[in-house]
Order: sequence, then structure tokens, then C-alpha cells
Amino acid sequence: MLTTRGKRLAAVVAAAAATTASCGQMAPQAQQPPATVTVTQPAPQESGTSSSEETSESTSDDSETATRSKEPEAEDGLACAAEELQLQLDPNYPQADGSHMTLKVTNIGGRPCQIRGYGGLQFVDFEGKPVDTKLNRLQANPPTITIQQSQSAGLDLTWDIYQSPCVEPETLQFTPPGDDKAIKSVWGRGAVCRGGLVDATAFRNVWGG
Repeated sequence: MLTTRGKRLAAVVAAAAATTASCGQMAPQAQQPPATVTVTQPAPQESGTSSSEETSESTSDDSETATRSKEPEAEDGLACAAEELQLQLDPNYPQADGSHMTLKVTNIGGRPCQIRGYGGLQFVDFEGKPVDTKLNRLQANPPTITIQQSQSAGLDLTWDIYQSPCVEPETLQFTPPGDDKAIKSVWGRGAVCRGGLVDATAFRNVWGG
């Protein structure tokens, strides 16, 4: 009898212990998903490159305009036209040594006319093709010259005959200031070096025709 009761008591104690152990264990908590943080980036500002480039281009254009040499013109209606002038390359330049001369134009028209500045120069080779020609104007504010009928005006030319590259012109074409037509003369002075560079004074009166 005692044996049976002992067995029952042991069974009850074991069951109670199992229940206590079961209740003592806590169920694992479910892991929460990580919090999501949304960051809003500010809208990118428009780059100022376009405006800067436009300003740079405008400045460049202004600079180019400021430094570009503008051929001065005589008074309206009085400028000498190409058909009113006869071109002559005069070797009677002081200290002439093959690299100095006077370009002279004579008024063969029927009226006095005016010339101011330098005009345009262009060397042409023996095949009739233009070659490198660079005119260096030495005077910033040239005077206006009135050429009476049968009178002349001239500008003095100087060039280098040693430093390459050189050009070998056959003729020299001259375009009066303010005109788009040229008159020409045989060059006959040999090579023009430094890439066809010619230094020129402004036109002045040449008395005596």
C-alpha cells in the first residue's frame, strides 16, 4: 500500500515539475524588421557653366573687336578710288639696300581725292597665286592726305631679306583704303622674308609727282 502511494506521489511531483519548467521557458520574441529611414535629396541646382560660357564668349568677341585693326577712311565722297590712282614702286628711298622702298600712288583722275592710312597689300607669285603677306602698320593715328590732280602720295615699306620663311613675289597688289578693287605693279625686289612681313608708315604727300 505504501509502495503504491509512493509511486503516485512521485508521479504527481514529476508532473508538477514538468509543468513548472514548461511555464518558466519564455517563447522567443519575433525579430522586428529594421527601421527604414528615407532621406530626401534636395533638387540639384542648375549649373552656372552656361552663363559663364556665354559671358566668356561675349568677352572674347569684345576683345577681338578691340584689337582688330580697322582701316581708316577718308571723308565721304572724297576717298581716292582704285581707278583714279596709278601705282608705282619707287626705289629712290633713302638708304635703299634692297629691303626699303616707297609705294607711291599718283592721282590720274579728274578731281582731287583723299587717302588716309595704309590700304591693303597682297603679294602674288609667278603663277598668279596669292602668297603670305603681313602688313605691320607703324602709325596709330594716320593723317588724311589730299592728293591734287597729277600729284602723289606715298608710304614707306621695309622688310627682311634674311630670316625664313620667305616668299618670292612677282607682283604687289594695292587696294586703296575704303575700296575693294586693287591696282598692281611688278615687285622686282626679290624675296620678302619673315613670312612676307612688311613694315609700313602711313601715307604722306610726295611733292613733285
